[in-house]
Amino acid sequence: MSVSVWFIRTLWAGSDRRRDAGLTTPAGVERRDNISYGPDGAWNLLDVYRPKGAAGLLPTVVSVHGGAYVYGDKDRYQFYCMSLAELGCGVVNFNYHLAPRYSFPAPLRDLEQVLLWLARRGADFGLDRDKVFLIGDSAGAQIASQYGAAWSNPDYGALLGLGRPGVAIRGLGLNCGMYQLRPEKKRLLGSAVNWYIPKRAHISQEVLDVLGHIGPGFPPTYLMSAPGDFLADHCMPMAALLREQNVPTEAKLYGDKKTGHVFHLDIRSPLGRQANREELGWLLGRLPEKPLPGQGAVTA
Repeated sequence: MSVSVWFIRTLWAGSDRRRDAGLTTPAGVERRDNISYGPDGAWNLLDVYRPKGAAGLLPTVVSVHGGAYVYGDKDRYQFYCMSLAELGCGVVNFNYHLAPRYSFPAPLRDLEQVLLWLARRGADFGLDRDKVFLIGDSAGAQIASQYGAAWSNPDYGALLGLGRPGVAIRGLGLNCGMYQLRPEKKRLLGSAVNWYIPKRAHISQEVLDVLGHIGPGFPPTYLMSAPGDFLADHCMPMAALLREQNVPTEAKLYGDKKTGHVFHLDIRSPLGRQANREELGWLLGRLPEKPLPGQGAVTA
């Protein structure tokens, strides 16, 4: 591991611990922890959160954590994810393989394994595979958006080596993200992309051209950022591209220049709670009254 990666992981872990210090599992949430969704030990574990006492199958949020592809896990996102469960959803919070040890497209394949698990076993945990939302932030937003492109465009999915699990992805929440995999002038972004997609991998530009594979079938999308987010300049152009493709889209900047990157993860913040509530409310509002025909078959 490089010194830069070690420093980022140490610095961000300390910041996240301070943000969440003193938080505990909410009284209104029931949790099931450390469920295996794949073959690779701790890398392939997930937690499930639901409102306590809720009956039947619930719309399901799959949270794709951020961390510049090199940092983060479900423990760092547990309180944020449980705050979403308090709003009435089932939530899946999962680990995925991190760079630089594991490179592109490892997180996409892990996400697909989570969705395959959800298709096969979600009902056992009160999760509705026909009402699934992917919500990601920072690098997790990029991963979620790329998976959305692959899920809605089978030709692109084939390029990435991804199938179409038997779930219905009804919408995406893309928070404080960047959406095209390309070299970046900004120092952290440039390093993160190179850690995730090392030049020695020789991956074709067609595979990396996420935005070029987005079409009208892309899931309805809510984008959020903040004026103080160092990735804020990616938000509105992504919204414009989606609208050009007639994808139902909502985009909003929250707060002011003091409101920074992934502000919504601070569940003590009234602004963070507002943003999460508005995003989830918008996504749930996209649900059809009846399931779409032909959904639900589990495929490889």
